[in-house]
Amino acid sequence: MKSMKIILAGESLLDLHTIEPDDYVKASFYVENNGDTSSRYWVKLYLDGNLYRQYQSTALAPGERSSAYNIHVSSDIHGSHTVLVEVNPFDTPVTDSVTDTFTVAEIPKITKQEFYDNLMAKLGEGGTINEAVIPEEYGDSSGNQDKWCKPPTASYIGWWSSKLYKHKKVLIAILLADGCSNPPDNVDCIYFTDWATYYTWNELPEEIVTEALNALPVTGSSKAVFDTGESSSPYPSISGVFKGKLTIRGTGYLKITAIKTRACSDATAQVTSWSISPGKGNEIKRGAEEYNIEVHLSGYPQMFHDVETIENSDGKLTFVSFTDANNNTHSDLIPSLIIEGETLPELTCSAPTPSFANGCELLLSYDKDSNGKIDITDMGIAWNDYHEKKITIREVDFLWAAWEKNSINAKCPECFSPSKVSITFVTKAEDGSELREVKLYIDGDLKGETMPSLTIELEPGKTVHVKLVKEGYRTVEFDYTVPNTATTVTKTLVAKKPDFRFTNAAVITGGDIHPGDTIQLSVTIKNVGDKADTGNLFVKINTDPQSRYKTYSISEIKPNETKTFSPLSFAVPSNAIPNTYSLVFYIAPTSTGKSTDERTLSVTIKAKNPELKITNAYYSLDGGSRWTEITRGGTAYIPVGLELKFKVRIRNDGGISKKRFVWVKKEYGCAAVGTIAGVKSDRVLDYQDIEDITFDITSIESNQNYSIHVRDGRLMPTCPSDDEFDFYNVSPTVEVTFVTKDEQGNELRGVDVYIDGVKKGTT
Repeated sequence: MKSMKIILAGESLLDLHTIEPDDYVKASFYVENNGDTSSRYWVKLYLDGNLYRQYQSTALAPGERSSAYNIHVSSDIHGSHTVLVEVNPFDTPVTDSVTDTFTVAEIPKITKQEFYDNLMAKLGEGGTINEAVIPEEYGDSSGNQDKWCKPPTASYIGWWSSKLYKHKKVLIAILLADGCSNPPDNVDCIYFTDWATYYTWNELPEEIVTEALNALPVTGSSKAVFDTGESSSPYPSISGVFKGKLTIRGTGYLKITAIKTRACSDATAQVTSWSISPGKGNEIKRGAEEYNIEVHLSGYPQMFHDVETIENSDGKLTFVSFTDANNNTHSDLIPSLIIEGETLPELTCSAPTPSFANGCELLLSYDKDSNGKIDITDMGIAWNDYHEKKITIREVDFLWAAWEKNSINAKCPECFSPSKVSITFVTKAEDGSELREVKLYIDGDLKGETMPSLTIELEPGKTVHVKLVKEGYRTVEFDYTVPNTATTVTKTLVAKKPDFRFTNAAVITGGDIHPGDTIQLSVTIKNVGDKADTGNLFVKINTDPQSRYKTYSISEIKPNETKTFSPLSFAVPSNAIPNTYSLVFYIAPTSTGKSTDERTLSVTIKAKNPELKITNAYYSLDGGSRWTEITRGGTAYIPVGLELKFKVRIRNDGGISKKRFVWVKKEYGCAAVGTIAGVKSDRVLDYQDIEDITFDITSIESNQNYSIHVRDGRLMPTCPSDDEFDFYNVSPTVEVTFVTKDEQGNELRGVDVYIDGVKKGTT
């Protein structure tokens, strides 16, 4: 048995799953012969259902594996794309296939300068990178990816990312010597490069940079984020508990690390404890967010008296209550406070959050009904947890972003993977037989081909759009709601067919139509089917039950194409009786041989004008007992001086002739003079009827041209005639001997002999 299978070169078919329009993905795999026969094979790669590349290989022995295929695939169309790789031995259907997807989109990036600025913001005043907790290891060694390391003897720390950029593994390096220090002096101390340090970039994907920056350990980075300043009238003062409302201006997130106070002169004061709510971990959001603050003070802190609110460029602190050590309450009494904090980065899908392993786990944890969405109920639970200090404000905002997108995967691609059921799609032809190699698309993504079945995993309860595509067959599309249990869906594909339709049929010959005429036809045909084809046009006129179709070949007409075929010659039967008949057209595509449309026209056949022909002419010297034929255009030998009978045979090659006149005249051509005989006839002549017309001629001359004429519908010679029959007459001669005698019977010589006044000689 011949069989080939695909072995992936990595964890998936494609090395990247999100690229920009000017980039490509690389499909990497091997082909292995898992059959028992040595065979050559085809490798075909489809992009979004269209053949993109194909390769014809040398033979592989059973168990043998090919060298690696590394096929570059690109598209400049934004959105999701599907790559399907198929393999099949020669003369054998596809034996294995694998599918993967990638997305073309603009990838958010962070420049080196932005990375440096964000790093310095994270360090704050007096903060440094905490080199002490960074292991001295080679980051590209096993197990050290996606973490900060310091290679032994090296003067830099590096983040060796497992993610690719431009098909290279990324290294973010921060120099700590050779002109750079901790913290870095400037952006030139930052390097964006690949593991082999062959390539350098000025920017990298935001996901990679943010993950590295969030994981960078720092120390001593807190700074004052809100300061009331010193009080000009700090006394009287007393220890106690202050409660207030705090808002810090700006954007982004902060972690409050300390709250301090200022003592009155010649006294001491300190903050013994403090808290901020709501939210976990003393995290707050800059801007309009207002937080509850509670500060326990000892000693003699400076006080602002009769002040309800302290507002400055840092933010605003509003008085709520102050209870002193003697349990007395005061109004409008705010202690001098210095609130320190450090900047926090936004959360990402892959980096740890304050409460979860990563952003994806955060989203999945609050997707209480496992529908792949953060709905309003989930947000309500998150809001309660926030107020109970179970999660931070950053985590609330991360959940909110997923709620706005109405999809977990829209916020964190490939994060949500619902439980799925097996749905088997089976494809058949119209006759019920198996139909193989039908491409199956789910919501536009190619899932593979039926062989003749294909089983895929789908999410229960979800409605998907299914499309079945095979060359030469009509595409089947339908919406399918996935059931809760495995099932089989069987679909029949109908082969594409041509469907020829007449949009026009006409007789384009002008004038009347007569029996025996050849007329010209014009037809316009549109293919309303879904397959190109040639065809045959059949035309007949129903003049009698035995009428037969004339066939015309029709050139190829593509789907939705309209073609006109003109002129088409068609002969009207010569024996057709004048009447109104049906001219019938029908068209049949070549591939089916069956009529797809018919058109009928009414055609009126009219009688022709009479067409009288002189077919023969004869003369008789004995009153009609014997006849001698005269040759048309020839010479006749009719004696002169005798009464003759002429017989002229007339044939009607046209319509009905009711009367006619036949005459004979001297000389050729029709003229009004020279007629020597003529006769009329009232006999009705139909098409092809013959009539012999006889008449007398009293005399005819020798060496004379004569013409016989016929004219329909006349009772006398009328030019032009319908037909003319010419001949030349030469009368035959005999030898006559004249002998002259006198009255006694004796020879008489010297007598002059005249014939018709002409002297012929002397006896």
